Amino acid sequence: MKKVILFLLVFLMVGLVEAQTRKYAKKALIEFGPKANFYIGSVRLGLGAEFVVNPTRNIGVRIDFTEFSFGDGGTQFFFNLYPSDLSIDGLYYIRMQGIEPYIFGGFGLAANGSTNIAFRAGMGFNYPMTRNSSIFFEPGVIIYHNSYVDDTDLWFRLSMGAKFGLIR
Repeated sequence: MKKVILFLLVFLMVGLVEAQTRKYAKKALIEFGPKANFYIGSVRLGLGAEFVVNPTRNIGVRIDFTEFSFGDGGTQFFFNLYPSDLSIDGLYYIRMQGIEPYIFGGFGLAANGSTNIAFRAGMGFNYPMTRNSSIFFEPGVIIYHNSYVDDTDLWFRLSMGAKFGLIR
């Protein structure tokens, strides 16, 4: 866990240095986004938040901060700062005028009595509203493996929400 935290700190410092050298930054270096997720496969609705670090114009790293979900299988709460939980996605922004498409891929890991692994991929669209805020829509697919019952599921996820720039 110390290596992951050290890696994220170095990554953030490189992004801060790169952001200082950009004359006109189009994206915020750090964004916060409340969002709603709708899962198909296991019908669930989730409300959560994420942080996105954009060290360059085309690359970003997303950390799902928290999510409260309910539906099939009961109610669950996920908080990414627990030492046993990890959720991280890489984002590649495709530069266009107006709407900003991106593709993403990542994984999630939860170790609470059993090890649960999720691999995610898909695409999304950011639509800038102001200089420091945008709305987004993101369809994607999740391959989820629960080692406790030795079961693998395929879920489709639709996410939508807003992103607010915290540091430019």
